Amino acid sequence: MLTNEKNLKAMKGKGTTMREELEEVVITDEQAALVTEWLEANSKVPGWLDGYALGQSYIDSRVNGGRGITARRRYVSLDHRVASAVPELRGFRASDIREFVDERNQAAIPQAGNEAGFRA
Repeated sequence: MLTNEKNLKAMKGKGTTMREELEEVVITDEQAALVTEWLEANSKVPGWLDGYALGQSYIDSRVNGGRGITARRRYVSLDHRVASAVPELRGFRASDIREFVDERNQAAIPQAGNEAGFRA
């Protein structure tokens, strides 16, 4: 079992705000990097695109161009690529995924007293 998994299980039920459906999800560091990239892009996207769940964004066929269309197309492409690479998180909103990533990162930090040779 990975150290991350052990720490996540130890934290389970200790006042976390993560959705229950995400508590058993385990992702690799590569997947986490992709998800973090998606979260950063999601926070910078202007307008309605940032409201879609992972893998659900799209550009309406009636939109042929206009200001910002290139950035929106890049975001939609990233959104679909991340959803394919991390299907366990597909359909969750950015706020839920941000909570999941925060919990995962917190679990990666060794808890005081858990390391061999450390005296509290």
